[in-house]
Amino acid sequence: MRVCEICNAKKEDRIIAGMSICNNCFTRLQGLRNGNEDDLLFFRDPINVSKFSHNAKEYIDEVATDIEKSHRTAEEIIIERKRMQEDEMEKQEYARSLIGLYEYAVETILNEDHGCVDAKRMTELINKRAREGWKLHTVYSNELGKNALKVLGLVENSTACEDVLVFERKLMDK
Repeated sequence: MRVCEICNAKKEDRIIAGMSICNNCFTRLQGLRNGNEDDLLFFRDPINVSKFSHNAKEYIDEVATDIEKSHRTAEEIIIERKRMQEDEMEKQEYARSLIGLYEYAVETILNEDHGCVDAKRMTELINKRAREGWKLHTVYSNELGKNALKVLGLVENSTACEDVLVFERKLMDK
C-alpha cells in the first residue's frame, strides 16, 4: 500500500496528476486551487515541503506559482499577517497604558414587595463594594414578572423587578 505523496503519512485515497494523495491533502489542494491563503501557506512552508515527494513538489510548486500570479504570494501573506499581529499587540498595549485592565462583578437586589427599590440594601451594597475597591459602573432594572392580587374585592397590581448592579475594579496600573 502506498502512502500520500504530500503528507507522507496517510494511505493514499486518490490519484491526482499521477500522485497518490490522501483525502485531507486533496482537500488542501482544492483549497490551494481556490486561492485559500492558509492552504497556500501550508504548501509553501519548508517543513511541509520537506515531506513531499519529488513529483508532489513539482506539481504543487506549479499550482502555487499560478495562484500567486493572480493572488498574493505566500511571503506577502506572511508579512501582512505579522503586521496585523503587531498592530493588534500595539493596540492592546496602548489600551492598557491609557486605562489599564478591569474586572467586573454583577450583583442583583430584588425590589420590595410593593415594587419599590430597596434603597437601604442598595446603599449598603454599593458602600460594601466601594470599600473593596469597586466602583459602580452600571445599574438597570430587570422585570421578572407582573403580579395581580385580589383581596376582599380589591385588586393590587405590582411588577416584580430586580435591580442589577455592575461594579468595576481596575486590575493593573499604567
